[in-house]
Amino acid sequence: MINSIKPFELLEFTDDYIFYRVMQNDEICKELLEHLLKVKIDHIVRQDVQKELKPFYESKGIRLDAYIKDSNRIFNIEMQQVSDDELPKRSRYYSSMIDTDSLLKGKDYTELAESFIMFICSKDPFKKGLPVYTFENMCLEDKNLLLNDMGHKIFFNASAYQNEKDVEIKSFLDYIITRKPEDNLTNKINTLVQEIKSRETDRRQYMIEHLKIRDKIMEGKRLGIQEKAEETAVNFLKEGDSVEKVARCVGLPLEKVQELAKEIKK
Repeated sequence: MINSIKPFELLEFTDDYIFYRVMQNDEICKELLEHLLKVKIDHIVRQDVQKELKPFYESKGIRLDAYIKDSNRIFNIEMQQVSDDELPKRSRYYSSMIDTDSLLKGKDYTELAESFIMFICSKDPFKKGLPVYTFENMCLEDKNLLLNDMGHKIFFNASAYQNEKDVEIKSFLDYIITRKPEDNLTNKINTLVQEIKSRETDRRQYMIEHLKIRDKIMEGKRLGIQEKAEETAVNFLKEGDSVEKVARCVGLPLEKVQELAKEIKK
């Protein structure tokens, strides 16, 4: 429902607002990347949390939960609470948009940074029971031959945390499901979550963002209703009904129906 909103006091780390607020903490963000990827992050260059990428006017824009860089790598971390069959294609699109964004800043494709597209999923995205799914391009004829395009897509399946052997990854995935911190990192996350929920400024910001989302949904619905009314009007006009009758029946302004009638005659 459009008017429904999860109460601020019930928000958890996996909720969109809390997740992006936590990811604004460089120390936690850096430690989380190091735990999940088993790499050393030398420093963090903040590329905006919930960064919006839309390289071309006609292209479909994306809003990234956490878009971070270090010296020569780009990291995009997304929280995924619901099942989404389009997740593989979404990961492909995110990767292409990040690369395009880099190239538009004057870089040659040979300078593209190594990229990690990461989805933290509450449910199993591939129904195979693995706690981690890592995808890289390889040759089908020789599976030992990797394309080495330096692009990685990694899906963490929190629902299978008990099957994970790495202690740090298991502890984090466990926290996603149980909300119970088990190590230093998850304790830091949990403490910050509670701190954010205690701030009146965050409560107000959360409500403002919800209202913005609701307004966008309402605008989309209004546009949908308008398009449907125009489609119905065109059908009536093609059947020979007068512009006055069509305007009255479908609830469009007479001037708009007259414009549609002129378009039909072209």
